[in-house]
Amino acid sequence: MEPGIEPRFKLSGFMRLIVAFAAWLAASIACFMFWIPLFETVRVPLAAAMAGQGVVETKVVFGSPQEAFLLRTRVAAVFGLIVSVPIVAYNVVRIWISTERVLRRAALASTVLFLAGAGFALFVYVPGEIERIYAPLGEGDFGDLVLELSFLAEWTRYALFMMSAFGLALQIPLLLFLWKYRKRTRQMAAVAKEV
Repeated sequence: MEPGIEPRFKLSGFMRLIVAFAAWLAASIACFMFWIPLFETVRVPLAAAMAGQGVVETKVVFGSPQEAFLLRTRVAAVFGLIVSVPIVAYNVVRIWISTERVLRRAALASTVLFLAGAGFALFVYVPGEIERIYAPLGEGDFGDLVLELSFLAEWTRYALFMMSAFGLALQIPLLLFLWKYRKRTRQMAAVAKEV
């Protein structure tokens, strides 16, 4: 907090977590309503990677209505997290760091790192996995049979999971930096009190 500026109200750590969760939930509900363009964002790179491996037709096949609803919910949850990352990062980091300048930079860095991890997973890692898995299958006698049975729903679930996993994994260096920063500022405050 800047010196001389008092906030109108202060939120406890638990309340900040509730605000972060509420932001993610609101963004997920909004993404649930517009899930088709978001699903296409995931489907297009996956279909292109499969087409590069000889899969002529990719289709989303569901065994039950619940599977379709769960896929729609997963798409909404992951893209809701992507949309709400700035608010979530700000409130979670605010629990440990009170300096506004460092807080804004950490929230921006968290957003950029999450988007970089999600983008890497969607455009580099998952297409590479598709290539790695399907390349040997086309060489044998049963290659055409296996490639015809490819369904996009499973790859979409995998891509959504990897997007959130890579995005969250890239938060670890930032959390380590903030932990060290907090430890250093507490040590400096303790030394200043002793003097």
